[in-house]
Amino acid sequence: MQWKPLIWGLGCLLAVACTNDSTPSESEKTDQIIDLRNLEEIGGTKKYLSSPYVCAGDQAYMVGHQDGTFPDLGWHVTGEMGGIWAHPIKLMDGFLIQLSEGEKQTCLSQADTFLNYPLANKHIYFLPEWDLQVERRQYVPDGKRAVIIELELLNNRPEARDIQIDFNAFVDLRPVWLGERTNMVDAADTAFWQEDRQHWVAKDQQNDWYVSWAAG
Repeated sequence: MQWKPLIWGLGCLLAVACTNDSTPSESEKTDQIIDLRNLEEIGGTKKYLSSPYVCAGDQAYMVGHQDGTFPDLGWHVTGEMGGIWAHPIKLMDGFLIQLSEGEKQTCLSQADTFLNYPLANKHIYFLPEWDLQVERRQYVPDGKRAVIIELELLNNRPEARDIQIDFNAFVDLRPVWLGERTNMVDAADTAFWQEDRQHWVAKDQQNDWYVSWAAG
C-alpha cells in the first residue's frame, strides 16, 4: 500500500501588540488562535533549552529543541528524526523566523524560555535591543495533518511599528525509517507559489508527497 498524505498546511497568525508592557492585557489576548490562558503549564529551565520537546497530534507531530531550533536528531535515519512529520512522511527539517524593521534584521534563533502545556508549547524570545518580546506558540490539532504556529510580538515602545516577519521553511519530504522496504523511494523536492490560494507548496518529484505553508 502506498501512502499519500494529504497536503499539510501550516497556519501562521502574526500579531503585533502595541503596548509598553511586556505582559499583554486580557483584551489583547482574546484574538489568540492558541489560547493558553487557562491551561496548566510546566516551565523548562535554562540547562534544558538544548534538549528535545515534542508537539504532537494524532496525525502529525513536530520535534525540535526547547530553544526553538531544529538541530539534527535521532539515529534510525541519522540526524533526520526531528522536524515536522505526517507519519510516515517527513515534511520539513524545521523553519526559521526572521524579523525586519527598516534596515534592521534578526532571526528568532535562540529562545530564552520554554513552556509546555497539555496540548501546545510556547517559546519566549527576549529582544531588548529591539524593545520586543516575542512568543511563539504551536499546536497540532487532532484529526488533521497540520501544525499551527502563532507569533505574538509585544511592543515595548509607545509608538506603533512596522515589522516584517519572514517564515523560512526547510522542506525535506522523505519516507520514514525502512520506508524503502515498501518501495517508498525518496526523490528531489520542488517548491512553487500558488497565487490563487496565497501559499507555498512543495512536492517530491517522484511521489505524491506534498507540504504546503501559508500565513493567515
